[in-house]
Amino acid sequence: MNCKEIRKNYIISRYIDGTLPPTEVDDFTIHCLHCGTCYQALTKEEKLIDFFRSGHGHEHPKLAPVKNRFSVSLCHLAWAGAVLAVIGVVVLFILTNKHINQTRIFAFYEIEVPHYEASLIRSASCTTTFCIQFKTAMEHYLKAEYKAAADSLQHAIEFSPQNYQALFFLGVSRLLSGQTEEAVTELKKITVLPANAYTEETYWYLGKAYLKMGKTSAAKEQFTLVLKMGKNYSQRAKEILTALK
Repeated sequence: MNCKEIRKNYIISRYIDGTLPPTEVDDFTIHCLHCGTCYQALTKEEKLIDFFRSGHGHEHPKLAPVKNRFSVSLCHLAWAGAVLAVIGVVVLFILTNKHINQTRIFAFYEIEVPHYEASLIRSASCTTTFCIQFKTAMEHYLKAEYKAAADSLQHAIEFSPQNYQALFFLGVSRLLSGQTEEAVTELKKITVLPANAYTEETYWYLGKAYLKMGKTSAAKEQFTLVLKMGKNYSQRAKEILTALK
């Protein structure tokens, strides 16, 4: 609604005598809040009505509610503004928490590098082909050369196919070098072996690998196994499972 429409359609007069439709009342009220000219025109007509009302001792039956009606409209606008503000705060809260949750979930996709410390005894007596290959692989691993580490570990495993330590670091090196499917293949080989020092970590990194592959159900199964073991990774597994609900 603009000034021209107000003059052309006698909006002020219709507003005063109560014949203006409710939707147009709201539009006119909003317009007057921003247009000094129309607000002054409304005020003049109201004063003119007050003049006749006080000077002649009678009033038009429909004129009495004018100021109250304008005040009520302003009150409605104020309430509407308050409601919108509350809605805005709620939406912001939801979006903020959604962002936080998404940030947390994205953090769960990150692959932390498992610690490895070479055994002095093994290093001193490293004479077998497997041991030499494993030592070479872990030297690459400690330098963050994960693809080279994986290739050397692959050769080492040919001489000791069920060495869970070599299988674990092979799977992790594949995972860290972006070879996720290959990582799953190697890590799953450990799950069929008797429980060992790398069982919990194997479930954990399998869960991470499945997350990267978008296989949420499979990831949940692995993190549930970690949680049931109740060891080092159980609390973190619980957080991921909660976030994935």
